[in-house]
Amino acid sequence: QGGDSAGEFGVGLTVVNALSDQFVLTSFREEEGYKHTIEFRDGEKIKDEKKPLKKGDKQHGSSISFIPSKKYLGNNTVLPYKEMVEWIEKMTYFIRKKKIKIKVEIYKGLKLKESYTFKPKAFEELLDRITPTKSYSPKCSFSGDNTIKEKVRKSVIDEKTGKVLTKEVTIKKNIHLDVAMRYVPDTVTFYDTYCNYTNTIDGGIHQTAVEKCFCNYMQNKTKATMTENQKEKTPILWDDIRSGLCCVINLSTNAQVGFVGNAKTRVGNEALIPYLSEIVNAELDKYFTNNSSCLNEYIKIIKLNAKARIEAAKVKTAVQKERMNSFKEH
Repeated sequence: QGGDSAGEFGVGLTVVNALSDQFVLTSFREEEGYKHTIEFRDGEKIKDEKKPLKKGDKQHGSSISFIPSKKYLGNNTVLPYKEMVEWIEKMTYFIRKKKIKIKVEIYKGLKLKESYTFKPKAFEELLDRITPTKSYSPKCSFSGDNTIKEKVRKSVIDEKTGKVLTKEVTIKKNIHLDVAMRYVPDTVTFYDTYCNYTNTIDGGIHQTAVEKCFCNYMQNKTKATMTENQKEKTPILWDDIRSGLCCVINLSTNAQVGFVGNAKTRVGNEALIPYLSEIVNAELDKYFTNNSSCLNEYIKIIKLNAKARIEAAKVKTAVQKERMNSFKEH
C-alpha cells in the first residue's frame, strides 16, 4: 500500500525478538523469485536462508511468528488477543486494496477456539463509529494524494574498486490523506487521527493542516453569504467553525513522518504540512462544489455558533456587572 509503515527504526521487531524464545521472520520476494527466512532462538540467530519460490507461487509480503519468552515473561504468558482483534478490525478502515481479506484464528492447543474474518471498510464509516448519535449534520469526506521529494543516503558498490560507497540521492515519497467530518450538536470539538496504522492521540501536523485549511475555507465561504453589517455584528471566528466538529483523519505515507515519543502519539514532520494543505484545499473545494447543500448546512451551523458565542458573551458581561454592583452596595 505504497510502503507506508508505522515503524521507523525497527525497534518493535528487536524488542519482540529479545522477549521471545523463538522468533521467525519470513519475507516473500515475488519479483526476485525467492523467500528469505531468518530464525532466532533466545535472541541468537540460528538460521538465515534464501530459497527459490516454486513455479506459480504467488505468495508475497512478510510472515512473523514468535513464542513469548518464559524466562522474561513467565510460564503463563498470554497475548491480549481480544485487543489485537479489535485493533485489526479498526485497521480495516485504512486498507485501500479492497480485495484483501484478514482472517484471525485463535487456538487452544489444537482446538480452534475463535475465528474472525475482516474485509476492508470505507474510511468514512469510521466517523459513524465514533458519532453513533442520530442527530448530526451531513458528512463531508474526501481523500487525496501528493508526492514529496526526500533526500536519503544510499549504499552502492563502486564498479572499479569494489568498495561500498554512500551517496545522497533524491527520491519521491507518496502521501495519501483521508478525511471525514460532520457537526454533532451539543458536543465538544473532537479529532480522531491516525498515521500509518497508528492512533496519533495527540494529533500532529496532519490534524493541524486539515483544521487550518477547513477553518480558512469555511470562514471565507460563510463571510461571502453575509452583508457588511452582518459581518460587523457577527464576526466569524475559527472557534465558531470548530465548535461541535467531529473529524477523523488518516495519513498514509512512506515519507518520514517524525513520530514524537516512543508511543508515537503525535506526527511532527512540519515539512509535510504544505503537501497536506495542497490535498485538503483541492479536495475541500471539489467536495463542496459537488455538494452545495452540505456547504449551506455547514454555513448555517457556523452562523448559529457565532450568534450563540456573542449571546453568551453578553450574558457573561451582564453577570459580571451585576456582581460588581452588588459588591459595591454591600
